[in-house]
Amino acid sequence: MKTRFIELIRSIEGNIDLATIYFNEIKIHYNSKERAYHNLTHIAQSMKEYDNFNIYSPKIELAIWYHDVIYNPKRNDNEEKSSEFAKNQLTNMNVNHSLINDSIRIINSTKHTYLLSNLDEMIMSDIDLSIFGKDKQRLIQYEEGIRFEYSFVPENVYRIERSKILKRFFEKDRIYYIDFFHNRYEEKAKRNLIYLINTLNETQFDFNLNNLPEAGMGLFEHWSEFDKPNDSYEGNLFSHWNENSENNLKNLPEAGIGLFDHWNKD
Repeated sequence: MKTRFIELIRSIEGNIDLATIYFNEIKIHYNSKERAYHNLTHIAQSMKEYDNFNIYSPKIELAIWYHDVIYNPKRNDNEEKSSEFAKNQLTNMNVNHSLINDSIRIINSTKHTYLLSNLDEMIMSDIDLSIFGKDKQRLIQYEEGIRFEYSFVPENVYRIERSKILKRFFEKDRIYYIDFFHNRYEEKAKRNLIYLINTLNETQFDFNLNNLPEAGMGLFEHWSEFDKPNDSYEGNLFSHWNENSENNLKNLPEAGIGLFDHWNKD
């Protein structure tokens, strides 16, 4: 992975000597003993999804490297802190300012709390959430990893709040924006979410899979327009989704207020 990071910085004409040093700093963050899912394995798996999509986009690849570099489950500003970390390193490596700004924008979009309108953000979101569409063993390992990272949360509280987050994903018309990912993962992701929700609840979650969208009925049949100026389409493809949080838990310490808003960040 070190070689890949250095080659990425080389391809965007950044400082290679600093890239070697900075990769070690990135590695330290991702290898923290408090992490069981948001680690270098997650980054490697995200890179595999990116490679399978078969595009060249340094800003998305940079966002993959940095989007979880700062991760504290007791805080709700991890994306902003990760963006700051990325900006400092990339600026010091003399990376183009426009590329830095685009990467930061994509990192911040991985909150998964609003509907996206930029294609690069959509690709990143689908990569980040691809875990939902994996096989049962991977899914269980993922959920166990999240539980470990939130081990400070009482079991009964965890089950209630984690279930709320997963239901939000299930109730979306589409989990995946791009047809490539939608066709690969959507139906299995819906079934996996049902499994996780039912595992967390004593009563079975009422669901109807007959309403799943058909394969191919997606937003982007042709992603070849990815290189349009600003990597976005004219206008706003979606109305903004304002999500009202109901997760202020009085019995948790102040640092925990709102922390469940970011369990959907993978």
